[in-house]
Amino acid sequence: RTQGTTYLWVVNTDESSVSRWDARTEEEVGRYHVGLPDGQCPGLCCWEDNCNMPSRVAVDGRGDAYVASRGFRMQGTVTKISGRIDQCVDRNNNGLIDTSTSAEMLDWGEDECVLWTVPADGENALLRVMIVDAGDEDHPQGYPWVGGYETRLMHQLDPATGAIRKSVDLCKNIEGRCRVPRPYGGVVTPDGKIWVLNYGTAQLMWLDPVSEEVSDIIVVPPRRRFGDPEDVPPRCVEAYAITADPKGRIWISGWGCGDAVGYDPATEAWTRI
Repeated sequence: RTQGTTYLWVVNTDESSVSRWDARTEEEVGRYHVGLPDGQCPGLCCWEDNCNMPSRVAVDGRGDAYVASRGFRMQGTVTKISGRIDQCVDRNNNGLIDTSTSAEMLDWGEDECVLWTVPADGENALLRVMIVDAGDEDHPQGYPWVGGYETRLMHQLDPATGAIRKSVDLCKNIEGRCRVPRPYGGVVTPDGKIWVLNYGTAQLMWLDPVSEEVSDIIVVPPRRRFGDPEDVPPRCVEAYAITADPKGRIWISGWGCGDAVGYDPATEAWTRI
């Protein structure tokens, strides 16, 4: 919500762009290039090599959007777009803010509400987590975090520049070869923790963005079998999406889950709906 208007930010993967929609009028009020100029790959979707392939979006407390371009076989990036025109930058000094106000985009690099695009993690890291934490006194609007699926690293970015402020290795508590977690989705709970979902197996972990403490892996119980009692929750195979409710309970869904599977960190109990 920005200046009384509620916006929806929707990624257009096959054109390396993101659209801003006014949720009240149901109109597209801006479209912006994201990623690197040589990775645009118009018309290609959704896992093409050497293409930006943007996917994940997060919005901070000011209404600014952060878009992670996964970067298959290339450098993945994060792009920041201002949610308020008074925070855009007149880079060509013409006294105006040159920015998209419809489905028509300006040329790459010319939209003055696209504040920055930065490389994040290494080449082919596959950036699949993009979230904003609870922030602090210096940045109460929150700090963006991006996660590398292949590197198993979570990076906190500077909201002003996109520079990496800190990196957390999700494998640092795991002895031997670390196969999981591979951060695929993330969410911030009311206590400020960042929860990360591992694709497919619904394994969870959390990290503390301040202390950088990382939890052990939390495993979903075995899949429900025919004849099991009702209090036996299922395993969420092919888990894909993660969110949290105001009480801090984690909810997972996916192609093979059948139901929404919930985990309550306070009681360590699982449920399904």
